[in-house]
Amino acid sequence: MNETEIVKRLSTLLQMDRDAVKLYTEAGLAMGHADLGIGAERFGEHHARHAEEIERAIRERHQQPKRPTREFESIMRLHMDSISRSRDADETMITMRMAERIMNLEYAEALEMEMPEELRRMLERNLTDEQEHLGAIEQWLEDNVGADVGFHL
Repeated sequence: MNETEIVKRLSTLLQMDRDAVKLYTEAGLAMGHADLGIGAERFGEHHARHAEEIERAIRERHQQPKRPTREFESIMRLHMDSISRSRDADETMITMRMAERIMNLEYAEALEMEMPEELRRMLERNLTDEQEHLGAIEQWLEDNVGADVGFHL
């Protein structure tokens, strides 16, 4: 188990969850604070909890979170910019789906690493939340827009 690689991966997840809190806030503003029945406020709270837990796990390793790559920052900035320019709930939800898909992938990749069991359990819980978020958004899109909408990852 390579602690440096674990902290690097945790730092990426930390930044993604912090950004997701902002994304859900932006989405609420773009949709006039309408929840649309997906639990958006609760999902934002999940991301805030994930960020707190991950930051604590990094600090327990006597390290500081690593700065994300410019490429990563650009991807998340694109999502936030897209949401802030959204004209309707459909566009906002398509963007949120894309962000949640990326987060699901990142969590799944992190779980492929060798790591202490307590850290694995935390990341598994977080991934379960991410899967719930993605499922709710995809269901909303299917119910309101159609089954095959937007960019697929």
